[in-house]
Amino acid sequence: MRAQFSFGILILLITLATSSAVPKNLQQLQQAIQNANGKIGATIVGQPMSQAFSKAFGNTTLNLGALKFSTVGNTLKIHVGQGSVWNHIEIVDGFLHFWFDGTVLQAEIGLNTTVAKVGNFGKVWGFYAAGNSPDGVNFSGGHSQVMFGLSYVHQKDVYFSADVNFKTGSVFDEASRAIVKGYSAASLGVFRFALMQDLALGSGQFDWHIPGNYSLGHGIIIENIELAASLEPEVSIQIDCDVFFTKLQHGPQSLHATAAWSHGSPLVLTTTLNNPWVAPLGVHWLTVTTGTIIITVGEEQHSIKLDGSGVLDWAKSDTVTVSALFGGDSYTDVMISVTNLPVFGFNDAYKSLSGKSSKALIGINTKSQGILSFSISNFDGSVPKGLTIEGVATVEKGGDIYHARHIIDKDGITSVYDLNFFSPIFDDPAHITLDLTISNPWIVNQGLSVTNFAFHVQINTETTITITGDFSWLPKNNPNYVTFEATGTFTSGADTVALNADLTSVWPDAFGRKYLSIQTGSFSLNFSPTSVALSLSGQALFDFGDSKDNVQFSLDASDNFQDITFSCQFTEKWSVSDIVAKIAGIPIKKLSDFDNTVHVGFTLQTGGAASIAITSSGTLVKTSETYKMLSKISDQVGTITWQLAVNLPLSVVNAENWSVSLTFADEIKLRKNLWFENTQLSIDHQSFTLAAEFKAQLKNNPDLLTFKVSGDIGPTQYGFKGEMDGTWTDVFGVRGFDLADVLAQVEFSPAACSDGTCISQFDLGFTTELGLSKIIFAGGVGYPALENSFLIGEYTREIEISDLCMQWNKMVPHKTIKMDTVPKHWVLSPTKHEDKVMVTIAAEAGSFGPYTYEQGFRIIFDLEIIGLHIDIDVGCSFSDYTPDCSFHWDVHMDREKVQNAINQELALMDMRRMEAGLPAPEIKWNLNEVSLTEWSADNLANGINPKWHFDFTIHIFGHHKKTLSFKTPLTILHGDFKQFFKQYIKHVFDDARETLLAGEY
Repeated sequence: MRAQFSFGILILLITLATSSAVPKNLQQLQQAIQNANGKIGATIVGQPMSQAFSKAFGNTTLNLGALKFSTVGNTLKIHVGQGSVWNHIEIVDGFLHFWFDGTVLQAEIGLNTTVAKVGNFGKVWGFYAAGNSPDGVNFSGGHSQVMFGLSYVHQKDVYFSADVNFKTGSVFDEASRAIVKGYSAASLGVFRFALMQDLALGSGQFDWHIPGNYSLGHGIIIENIELAASLEPEVSIQIDCDVFFTKLQHGPQSLHATAAWSHGSPLVLTTTLNNPWVAPLGVHWLTVTTGTIIITVGEEQHSIKLDGSGVLDWAKSDTVTVSALFGGDSYTDVMISVTNLPVFGFNDAYKSLSGKSSKALIGINTKSQGILSFSISNFDGSVPKGLTIEGVATVEKGGDIYHARHIIDKDGITSVYDLNFFSPIFDDPAHITLDLTISNPWIVNQGLSVTNFAFHVQINTETTITITGDFSWLPKNNPNYVTFEATGTFTSGADTVALNADLTSVWPDAFGRKYLSIQTGSFSLNFSPTSVALSLSGQALFDFGDSKDNVQFSLDASDNFQDITFSCQFTEKWSVSDIVAKIAGIPIKKLSDFDNTVHVGFTLQTGGAASIAITSSGTLVKTSETYKMLSKISDQVGTITWQLAVNLPLSVVNAENWSVSLTFADEIKLRKNLWFENTQLSIDHQSFTLAAEFKAQLKNNPDLLTFKVSGDIGPTQYGFKGEMDGTWTDVFGVRGFDLADVLAQVEFSPAACSDGTCISQFDLGFTTELGLSKIIFAGGVGYPALENSFLIGEYTREIEISDLCMQWNKMVPHKTIKMDTVPKHWVLSPTKHEDKVMVTIAAEAGSFGPYTYEQGFRIIFDLEIIGLHIDIDVGCSFSDYTPDCSFHWDVHMDREKVQNAINQELALMDMRRMEAGLPAPEIKWNLNEVSLTEWSADNLANGINPKWHFDFTIHIFGHHKKTLSFKTPLTILHGDFKQFFKQYIKHVFDDARETLLAGEY
């Protein structure tokens, strides 16, 4: 290679064709040189001699005092002593020889040479000289060689080589100093140089070689230095050399470099990698495949930079752009930058770094080709020591970051993040940090937004994920945004994210209240997959002008964080009526009932019916209006310790838009088995409403019943109604009857208080299902004992036998009745004594108005059995198959109905015999007893049919007993009497007739 340097033209040797203008003898040439004061170019006139000499010697000045002229034959010899300068080259010693053969003027030039040997080599004239080398330069064999050549055909080129010293301050001297640190003409000695002169173009090429090796300092050695100077139009120098890095580990060791240099410019050496740079700095997952290294040589410090391309282990099919900067005392500090990275997953990169996987990195991918870059530095500089990756990334399913972001904002999981990744790969490659940031704002919900939202991941022996964000919150009625910087950690696999922050400045006029300012506070922001909660706690100031109070408060946000609930407790001993007067601006007389307080609290809420609540606790004074109202429901009110809340609207308070909520857990006795608990009173300017848990212990009922009732207390008669809390199990001891949606209504009257209780009526009601029929029960508790209960049911459709069987199957699914054995449309009918089928539940047997009932569950009805209308009472029995109610049919068979039906069938038999001409003797008989038993749900489930029993007396030649016992399926019971008689009874009378006719009786 050749580098360009800027300095003057150097002409050392010239051989030119003669012309008519050439001097006729050499004495004239000598005289011309002397007359021109040593300016050789000025002594020649005419063309082309004058032009050639001017180009060759125009910048040469010979010291006339050191010149010695002599003529030998046709040769002019000029000995050149010290003091002559040829194109900035100081001539130590030399000669000029000119001779003219009548056609050609030839010249020989020698510097530092005592012997010259001339030879004719065809059309090229050559000269050879040899001599001793100057001190300080050790050439091979201790000699320098000079070679001179002349192109006789082209008449334009001159080549010369010799040993020279450069004049201090010359451009040649400056170029040598640029590449050889510490160079001086005195210490370095003589350089070997060569000249090529283009006579036609007036330009020349001056080459020289600096022997030996030289240190640029800090572990960089250069040797085999070759310089080439271009002489026209300005001096520029091209440099070729070999560069060695002696202290750089995991880097290139030996490279061939070139440089182009000109006066006043720094020396910049350029080289290319001769082999791939594998594992630069020991980074095994990176290979620099190609690259150009640029070395800028400075006075004290050099700059070394590499630009090239490479591949990554985790994306070998893609080429990346690589650059590197070398620095430090020994150029062992290196920073490598890699750009144009392909799309890749960060967990793959982490595996290449540490051989491990991290769930925190799964799903984090570069967004697209070329937008990510990374830097590797083995020192702390503009980037920290280690691996730094920067760019833009997305987060996809499968990792902790996606899961955490999905918890916080399931609609924002596709957001694009600014990414910064760092691993101290030269210390502990497993210890990494990763920052993912969204600088643009996004909405958490209507009341809360966040900017600079970021995930900070640290991976060492354990993985820590920290979440930060700058939040802006605008609660309802607040004049300005509230800002806070929140931070928190996320645990892998967790389903919640918790962030915390501190209020950084006073929050004045909180929620539009001029008297309220929040002084300090700590925020808590909690996210789950289904909800997000914001809370704040700290210190607030109430300033009413004439009085102030510093309090500790808590705050919870709801409804997209626009609505809040603010709560605190006053430390000043303010009464309820006094505080309300300060906030509302008007006194409320009824509140004086509650000035006997222990503590007073304050609650402000902006959601729903936005209001302020003043809360307190105390003991209700018996002379108060509130206590007098409670005495209307019981004369056993006793001592009541209450919790109070005075509710005021956030808007303007007037004499009618306030209310009081009063709660107390003390029992209010109504009866020994009836009482109120957890009573709540609602009081406003015109009403007094009570809500309570009404407790009832009823006879034969195993559990205590609790009803949540409410109602107004009026001036005379008042009542409360509500629904039972939970399920009423085993109603009045009837196992299997578990009822829900039980309603109660209790009425009070001041006149009833004289009897020890103020209750005037207690009603119950509920709805249940029986098979396909829905039964609505209504009834009450008997007065005055208020312990015995009776309920009668109304049904929405006719009840059938199948309903009872279906109900059994629901209660006992493991032992069911086969429904195909149960006749359809076998309807229960009212008995002759009632106008409807009686369905009752009672605590014990008794009567209620016109009704007489039995304890427990009962259905009393008329059922057509074998064509006869029979009264049946279905109740509950218990079997081994279920602890619950097993329906038992108690059939009240009417003996006379059955006997009459038999007589009708016998009369028809006699008539048919007589019509057939057969004897029909009269048979006298009596039906002593008939019954149908063993009819129960559990028997039917076991395939056991109801059992009949008949007891007859036959009067034939005396009295003879006849009994029948047999079982019949339900289909027979649902049939007519004729078929029943023919199949089960007729044979008794056939046998009697045959006996009578045979005279056996």
